[in-house]
Amino acid sequence: MATEIITSFDQQCDASGDPMSGAKVYVYDVGTTTLKSVFSDTALSAAAANPIICDSAGRHDMRYIATGSYKIVVKTSADVTVYTRDNIDGRVPVGSGALAIVNGGTGATTAGAALSALGGATAAELAAVAADVAA
Repeated sequence: MATEIITSFDQQCDASGDPMSGAKVYVYDVGTTTLKSVFSDTALSAAAANPIICDSAGRHDMRYIATGSYKIVVKTSADVTVYTRDNIDGRVPVGSGALAIVNGGTGATTAGAALSALGGATAAELAAVAADVAA
């Protein structure tokens, strides 16, 4: 499963609000300086460069990492650090495969299977309770 890099939706700007042409977005494991593998597709099969280089408008194409939390460091084209964000929540994964459920997941690949694995009530059980309440 993949999650998108949060800066894929942002324009990187300097303190004056001007777009940072050639800005560099480094993606690391949480709390480290260990670079993560970055990809240009949700299947995580097309490797992309890390750091991610922004265009003249301070933007970059959509980039993905394996599902999980991560750290980013945004630098100017001259490698001056602009900001660091650590322990970014990987959000809801994109693509297909096991659904990510908070605190470890269930390994389920459908919402119904995840509900069952988590011990949720079925539609039939809810209907039986509703009938009991109505009676």
